[in-house]
Amino acid sequence: MTEYDAQVSEWAEAKVVELRALGIARLLQQTVGRSWRRNADGYDPNAGDTPRSLGVTQSENLRELMLREYHDHQELWRTRGVTVSAPEQSLLVNAAGLALHPMKARTNSEQDPQWDAMRWSERSLVRRTAARENRAAYVPAFATPFPGMETMGQHPDVLGHTMVVYRGDLATGRTAGWFAVPSADEAGQEGNHPWMAVTALWRDEGEVGRGARPEGGNPTSPTRFDTRPAPEAPVTLKPVRRPSAS
Repeated sequence: MTEYDAQVSEWAEAKVVELRALGIARLLQQTVGRSWRRNADGYDPNAGDTPRSLGVTQSENLRELMLREYHDHQELWRTRGVTVSAPEQSLLVNAAGLALHPMKARTNSEQDPQWDAMRWSERSLVRRTAARENRAAYVPAFATPFPGMETMGQHPDVLGHTMVVYRGDLATGRTAGWFAVPSADEAGQEGNHPWMAVTALWRDEGEVGRGARPEGGNPTSPTRFDTRPAPEAPVTLKPVRRPSAS
C-alpha cells in the first residue's frame, strides 16, 4: 500500500486546480496525446522498435513541441507566469510557482502505474536533484519518527518540484497524466517512499483515435484560435501617382 503525506496530498490537489486554470494541464494533455498517437501509429517491433526507443522518441517529441508552443505564444504564456525551457535537454515547465518535470511511465497500456513500485529514476540527474531539493525543504509524514511531527512549522508551499508522470496506450491512443511530488530518503536516494503525493492531472476518455486528438481546439494552443482576437496588421496606403501637368 502506497503511503503519502496527507498535507502534501491536499496541497497537490489545489495545485492541480491552479494548473488547469492556467491552461497548462490542458496543453500537456493535448501535446502528450498528439505526439503519443503519432508515435504509436509508427511503432513496429518487427522493424526493431522497442519500448525504450518509443519512450525516448516520445520524450524528445514532447520537448520539441512544448518548446515550439512556448516560442510561438510566448507573450500569452508569460502573462500567465509560465515558461518552458530544456536545461540539459530535459523539458522543464515553470508554472504556479513550481518546476514541472514531465516523465513517461514505462507502461504502454491503459494500466495505471503501480506507485509503490514506480520510481523517479536515480539515473536522471534532473529528477534526482528535484527529489533531493524537495526532501531538503520538507520532511514528509512517513519519514518522521513521531506522529504529528510533520506539521511542526512545515508547509508544502516550500516544495519546488513535481513530476508530470504520464502514460499512453498503444491500442487506443488514450493517455493519462498525474501530478506526482518526488521525495528522497535521508541519503538522497529513492528509498521506500519515492513520492510524497500523487493526484490525477488528466485522463483521456472515449474514442480519441489513432493519430487523432481530443476535442478542444488546436493541439498546441492554450485556447481555441477562433476565440482569440484577430491580429491587427498595420495598413499602409500606397501613394497614388498623378499625371504631371504639361
